[in-house]
Amino acid sequence: MIKKFLSYYLKKIRRYFRENTKSRVSVAILMVAAVFLLAFGIFYLTREGLASTQEGTDPFLAQAVPLYIYQLFFLITGFLIFVSSSIFGLFNFFKGEKNDWIMATPKFEDLSWVNFLRALTDSSWPIFILALPLLLAVQNVFNFTPVYFLLALMSALIFSLFASGSAIVLIFLISLILKVLKIKSFKALALITGLISISIGGLVWSRIVNIDISKVFQVQEAIDPSLLFLKENFSIFPSYFPSMTVFAGQMQNMESAVSNTAIIAAGFIAVLLLFVILKKKFLYIWQSFQEGSFEAKTKKEKVVAPLFSKTAYPKSKEDTIFKKELLVSLRSARNLFWFGFLMILMFAQVGVVNLLERYVGIGASQEVAVAGLTPSLQIGVILFFINALILRFVFPALSQEGSTSWILGSAPIDLERVFNAKFKFYGALLTIIGIIALSIYIIPLTVSFQIAVVSLLILTSGILTSTMLGLSIGTIFLNFKTDDPQRLSTSGPGIGFTLISLAYGGFGAYLLYEIFSGENYLLILLFLAISIIIYKIAKTKALNSLENLEFL
Repeated sequence: MIKKFLSYYLKKIRRYFRENTKSRVSVAILMVAAVFLLAFGIFYLTREGLASTQEGTDPFLAQAVPLYIYQLFFLITGFLIFVSSSIFGLFNFFKGEKNDWIMATPKFEDLSWVNFLRALTDSSWPIFILALPLLLAVQNVFNFTPVYFLLALMSALIFSLFASGSAIVLIFLISLILKVLKIKSFKALALITGLISISIGGLVWSRIVNIDISKVFQVQEAIDPSLLFLKENFSIFPSYFPSMTVFAGQMQNMESAVSNTAIIAAGFIAVLLLFVILKKKFLYIWQSFQEGSFEAKTKKEKVVAPLFSKTAYPKSKEDTIFKKELLVSLRSARNLFWFGFLMILMFAQVGVVNLLERYVGIGASQEVAVAGLTPSLQIGVILFFINALILRFVFPALSQEGSTSWILGSAPIDLERVFNAKFKFYGALLTIIGIIALSIYIIPLTVSFQIAVVSLLILTSGILTSTMLGLSIGTIFLNFKTDDPQRLSTSGPGIGFTLISLAYGGFGAYLLYEIFSGENYLLILLFLAISIIIYKIAKTKALNSLENLEFL
């Protein structure tokens, strides 16, 4: 049965490339190229950073800083895999397509194995974007022997399996407890899982932030930094073991490398055994959550108050569009989870850049954070994740109208106003998110007034321009054949927007660096001029496309 499932997914991939082969192959190549460029950037920066730590004889630089970097990388990698697997598990185990038919067969247990294997593979992407570039950088700097590199790679992969499997086991445990408590709400299951993920993220962040690095990284204490730095702060996390495996390779300690790899492997075996035990209850749990909490009653209950009051928005023709966008966004639990996931990613990356400026720059000269290097890096990170949100939610905003698009076409509101309403809704929301993310950088580090104002100006104009660009490209290349945002965002136009937005965001971050390093504030006018040109061209093309639309 499992072979049939695997055969089905292989045929599904073949069918995908069978139609519009050239365009879909091009999209796949562009996606691989984007991932490769991101991974290469992380490899390059990590290699340069590690190499700089080995230029002197200071044990702080030679041992403690690389060890700190390993811990950060594997902590973030493990957390991303855990959250990604949690989202995957929630929907594929309990809301998967055609699960009703499969669970009605005698081979229903095979669905558990297939989804478990898919979670392990589909959620392993942080390994290729974060962990593998780290290992290659370490190999390049410290010249690992093949045995040490193999052990480090094996430890990273097993850690990925452990993090993903732990998420699935946690979902099963929570769902079983809810079943015992006679709570049949999928929302409750999703909410509890989300709260646990947030709590784990908070614990990870508190451990990172509360480290007094200036005290820990003293020369006399850095001979064996694992004694204080790891055991007191990071040994409670499973990422401790793959990090120590990599560190053991750096220190040429084969016993430590093997033992730490063996420990994380034992942890994954334990998780696998738990899954084998819990999957026997899967049908029992699944049936409970399919039943829901509906109860047939003879008496009519009181009408529940509407979700939004009549005065929630200004009284205008755009009210309906605003409310509709908000309701549609809240209706999809999958979209909400991915929105939260991207938010966690963005705030985590912003926080990591804060740490680099706050801690790593302590012992170095102020030239490390040369005039605006970290502010420009922060702007680049924030715009990158804002563009990811635009690709997921704004780009397919009009295409998702799908079979109900005729309603907009026949409504007493012209399409230009619909377009503008969607832009105002998403533009305002994403700008608020971007400002919050920037505040996380500005407030704790008390940056200068000039840096704060210029960063805010570039970030705001960048978000609004990217939002208009994403909405416009999605409007020009409307696709009413599917309402799946994932398929729409991975189409040719979606990849095109990704490349353009990355180039635009990178250009903005580079100009910000040039502004602060050379104190040439006239470059702000250049960025604003380019942003206005992109904004105007994109909007004009999109509105022309709507005017020439023959039917909806």
